[in-house]
Amino acid sequence: MLLRQLKKKFGHMPIEMENRVMTMPIEKLQDLAEAIFDLGTLDEVDNFINR
Repeated sequence: MLLRQLKKKFGHMPIEMENRVMTMPIEKLQDLAEAIFDLGTLDEVDNFINR
């Protein structure tokens, strides 16, 4: 569901980013699900994932 939301908000996502999202621990996925409203670019999403 989170990947669908990210794609809807940002359009195309690099496959590498999709793979990283799919392998994130549940706690980090929950944090990203909340942060999606504050993230404005794919670069910000990438930075969030890499934290």
